Amino acid sequence: MTQERVIPLLGDAPSGLGRPARAGAAVTDDEIYDNIYTAIIERDLPPATKLTEDQLAEIFGVSRTRVRNVLQRLAHEGLITLRRNRGATVAQPTPKEARDVFNVRRIVESGMISRMGAQLSARGLTTLRGIVAEERQANERRDKRRMIQLSSEFHLALAELTGNPTLTGVLRELVSRSSLVVAVYERPGVAGCRCEDHARIIDRLADRDLPGAVAEMEAHIDAIEDGLALDDSSDNPVSLRDVFARVAERRRG
Repeated sequence: MTQERVIPLLGDAPSGLGRPARAGAAVTDDEIYDNIYTAIIERDLPPATKLTEDQLAEIFGVSRTRVRNVLQRLAHEGLITLRRNRGATVAQPTPKEARDVFNVRRIVESGMISRMGAQLSARGLTTLRGIVAEERQANERRDKRRMIQLSSEFHLALAELTGNPTLTGVLRELVSRSSLVVAVYERPGVAGCRCEDHARIIDRLADRDLPGAVAEMEAHIDAIEDGLALDDSSDNPVSLRDVFARVAERRRG
């Protein structure tokens, strides 16, 4: 039987880690990480999905040891759960954990904006407006996957404009955990992270109205949390092989 090998293109990986794979190049641990990370935050891998080391090793054409190292890295970031003798599963946050994530995001993102001040350049505002323009286009196409990507990109771009890599790393983990929460608890028909909220935040920043921008961010996070049904969850089985074939195909495209 021919071993299946997934060598994805990682130029648009949300983590910024890894590098585009060349034809015939050996897959790196960062590339494996980026594939799994992307599949989780874009909701190809729903919470509670079992991640089997043997199957992942076959899919990526690497050893179980290398897969295990990647899974440990994801577990450290709170995206998967590792249990002795039970293996790895995509993390499934409880309602309390979900509320905790959004409470911390309010603190972090409000504080981030209130301290931006002189760090916010015209180029930074142009970058943020470009993301929102893409969000609107994705919304018109009803391309929810792209909307999820761009929502994360907007919040992380704001963090990067502070010039504080530690803050960006903290927010990246919070945004990733938020994506898990939304995957479990989002009510049907809810818009999720709304691009018009992002546009209002930019407008306040452009006017140097930092208190107004903080208020808009807090209202934005409140709206996301209000769109969650924190007493519901879903349990739909998925095929790991199919998931990573789709991830690889999207990256090639």
